[in-house]
Amino acid sequence: MRAGRVAGGQLDGAVISDFALSLAEMPSARTDVARIDRIRALEDLKFVCVVAQARTAAEFAASQRAKAVSRGTVACAGGAADVERDTIRTVPEGVGGVADAERDAIRAVPEGAMSHGRQSAEVRAKALRLAHRSAAAQVALARRESPTRGGRYVGLAEILVHEMPLMLAALEVGVLNERRAEIIARETACLSRAQRLTVDYEIAGQLEGLGDRELETLVRSIAYRLEPEAATARSDRAVRDR
Repeated sequence: MRAGRVAGGQLDGAVISDFALSLAEMPSARTDVARIDRIRALEDLKFVCVVAQARTAAEFAASQRAKAVSRGTVACAGGAADVERDTIRTVPEGVGGVADAERDAIRAVPEGAMSHGRQSAEVRAKALRLAHRSAAAQVALARRESPTRGGRYVGLAEILVHEMPLMLAALEVGVLNERRAEIIARETACLSRAQRLTVDYEIAGQLEGLGDRELETLVRSIAYRLEPEAATARSDRAVRDR
């Protein structure tokens, strides 16, 4: 195995690739007990890899946003504040890392009240939106998925890492898988960050033994209790889009 590492002692991609190759080429286990132990260890490793990938994707998206905001701030200072106001205002909650408070502030400013501060907010929001697209496309390529799937995955990773720590922990130990995590993210899309955290705590002890449909029903019921109007509107849109 190569001794390639990055600063801080973190494994780089080449070392992880070498480790994966060593797993693929490992000799057969000698006994059935050893084979079962290996299957369990590989299953545990699979879930750990899912969480590691999610954390890395969230870190990458945050880094891309920080760079984009920095570039957008410079552009605004130079007078290049040609922004897509209507598009920014329709960015869904929880997508692209645009904070709820920042989005609300942008939407609340009346048309025609474009102060320099307003321009800065608009440029920042547009930079965040474009950074999400860029991050999603690059993550999609790395995961060998479509850009659309990449965007969904980045959104899921950020929700798990930043807003639902108990679901991330459940994913790490195999109580939750990526598909079921997507169900939770989808059914809480209408909620604020604080409300998602409430869902996280409420369902943490109820995951084992639940089927996908039961999980969906549980999360949907909690979302409706926390935000009935938004949950109903989300459900109506889902019906129309079928």
